[in-house]
Amino acid sequence: MQIASEAKQQILMLKQLPPLSATAARLLESLSNDNFSLSTLSGIISQDPGITARILGVANSAYFGQTKPIHSVEEAIIRVLGLNMVKSLAFSIAVSGVFEADKCQHFNLEKYWFQSLATAAMAREICRHLHTESQVELDGVYLAGLLFDIGTLVLVHLFPEDYNQVITRLRETGATDRLLLEEEKLGINSQQAGA
Repeated sequence: MQIASEAKQQILMLKQLPPLSATAARLLESLSNDNFSLSTLSGIISQDPGITARILGVANSAYFGQTKPIHSVEEAIIRVLGLNMVKSLAFSIAVSGVFEADKCQHFNLEKYWFQSLATAAMAREICRHLHTESQVELDGVYLAGLLFDIGTLVLVHLFPEDYNQVITRLRETGATDRLLLEEEKLGINSQQAGA
């Protein structure tokens, strides 16, 4: 199938994506330093309005049930989310910012992030209750959950019009197998693209 080989070629070329934003680069640099501080992390994040808004949105969501609103990144870290969750969340938001999703009219980025956060939270909770001989790194599990569906962003970024048709068909037919529709339309599905 011609479109399948073209899609795979374009996905393989994603190594040529534009560089990370300045915020993502600073986050990556600070996260690799074991001695970074809460104020350093919140300072970097606070310089990026998009990441700040998403983190504050998560901290103020009904899921965490805060009675008083959270107004700063530092407050979100201390009162609600914790340092490790904010590290993972901020980095995944910054990295995914490289992908353009607004050209795909029916793609709901907010819903994508909600599902990614839910996947991350559930994965961490499941691992927290596992009784295994080896210790599971919960922060790594959380980050893996956040990035679990990154292939969808890849497809939306590379094939916005085609992916828009996938979404439209899902809505019109009530189909539940998104991966199958992705493969029919693009020759590759989001799990393969993410891998």
